[in-house]
Amino acid sequence: MTTTLSLRTGAALGALAISALAFDARAALAGSRGTAEASVDGSSNYAALSQEVVKIKKELAALVPSEPYIVVDTKKNMIYYRKGGETLHEALCSTGCDSVLTAPDGRTWRFATPTGTFRVKRKINNPTWVKPDWAFIEEGKPVPKGNHPDRFDDTAMGSFALDFGDGYYIHGTLYRRLLGENITHGCVRVADEDLEPIFDKAKVGTLVYIF
Repeated sequence: MTTTLSLRTGAALGALAISALAFDARAALAGSRGTAEASVDGSSNYAALSQEVVKIKKELAALVPSEPYIVVDTKKNMIYYRKGGETLHEALCSTGCDSVLTAPDGRTWRFATPTGTFRVKRKINNPTWVKPDWAFIEEGKPVPKGNHPDRFDDTAMGSFALDFGDGYYIHGTLYRRLLGENITHGCVRVADEDLEPIFDKAKVGTLVYIF
């Protein structure tokens, strides 16, 4: 689903961003030391840290895609649509609960949102969720065969969906109550009105960074 280069780029973006923040904090601390200490080594430490911050920020800027991209933070449960260093849209979302379901026949499913670098594969208006076996097992219901009508749900995914591969979607929802919590089966769930501007601007091929 992803290339080695794109995975490295996504990881580097996160690592460099964290490093830049850390160095900013250290530089600020060095600059705020007492006059006596600064006169001994504070000035040189501050200058060295400042140079390193500038270097890291340049490396980070070089890795930022030239086209708009999507970022999903699974810890804060936030989704961002960004261009360069500017956030154009942001919204609360819900991501995977990371629980495990075991069926009576021994099959297991882990409900986690995948992390890494992906691309939008399809844009779908008014998506229909084709319920997999686990959806019925989780509810304690018999699993219907084939394309039984019970497998099709026209409301669960809201009005918009961005397919980023392997059955995972960034999709809408009509229910906002549990947004901000890790409660999904792996998809990224966003309120319809919050997802709409991202859906409208995103294209097939838009990069999606999930961490």
